[in-house]
Amino acid sequence: MGRMQRNLRTSPKRLWLSERFKFKATITDMLVACRKSLTKNLDRSKSPAGWALNRLPALSGSLVRTRHSSALPFAHQAVLVPTEKVRGLFAGSLIVSLTTALLMLSGCSTFNPHQLSIEPLHPSVNQQISLPAELEVEVISKDMRSSALIGFRISRLSDRAEVNLPLPATQALTDGAKVALVKLGATPTLSADTKLTIILEELEYAATQKALQSVQLSASIKVTADKYDQQYSGNYQTDKEYQFATTPSLKDNQEIVNEVILMSISRAFNDPQLINFLQQP
Repeated sequence: MGRMQRNLRTSPKRLWLSERFKFKATITDMLVACRKSLTKNLDRSKSPAGWALNRLPALSGSLVRTRHSSALPFAHQAVLVPTEKVRGLFAGSLIVSLTTALLMLSGCSTFNPHQLSIEPLHPSVNQQISLPAELEVEVISKDMRSSALIGFRISRLSDRAEVNLPLPATQALTDGAKVALVKLGATPTLSADTKLTIILEELEYAATQKALQSVQLSASIKVTADKYDQQYSGNYQTDKEYQFATTPSLKDNQEIVNEVILMSISRAFNDPQLINFLQQP
C-alpha cells in the first residue's frame, strides 16, 4: 500500500515531465520542417544563405539529443522551470534562426551586376606647351572592345557578378579629345587636314579578395595623328590597382573606371612626340 501511495505522489510530476518533453518534441519537429522547407530548392554549398541554414541543424540536433539522451539531467531542473519559459526559449531560438536565414537569402539578391558609363572627360595638359592657334583638328573616336563585359565584381562570400560598360565610349573619347585640344590652343572641327583618331582598345576589370579586396584596372588607348601625308601613332596604357575594405559599390566602380580612362587619354595629350607632330606646319 505504501509503495502504491509513493507512486501516486510522484505520478503528477512524471506526467508534467512527459508533457514537457512532448512540447519539446513538437518544437523540434517544427524547426526541422521549417528548415526543410527553406532549403528544398537551395544549393547550400554555394550561397551565403546556405551557410546560415547550415547552422539550423545544430539547433534542431541539440533538441533531438536532449529529447533522447539528456532526460535525466533535465529532470532535476524540470520542476524549477515554468512551461512558459521553456516555450519562450525554444520559440525564440526558432525565430532567430529563421530570421537569420531569411536575411541571408535577401542579401543574395542584392549582389547585382554593375552597368557603368563614361562620364565627361577633362584631360590634363602641360600648360607650358601649346599648339598653333590656327591649327584645326578633326577628331574621330572608336571603341574596339570585343564585348561590353569588362570583368566581374566579387564578394567575401564568393558571389560574382558582371561589370559592364554597355554603351560605346566613342562620344566620351571624342569630347575629351576636343577639350584637350582647346586647352592646348587648337580648334576642333568637323573636317580638317589634320585628323586625330582616338581608339579604346582594351578595358579590363579584375577583382581579388584577401584581407582587402583589390581591383586591378587596365585601360589601353591608341591615338593616331594624320597630317597631310605623314602619320604618328602612340599607345597609352594605364594599369592601376585599387584596394577596398569592402566590395566596391556601383559609385566606386564608376569612379575608378572613369579615372583610368581619363589617365590614359591624358597621357596621350602629354606625349611630347604627339605634340611635336601636331605643331609641324
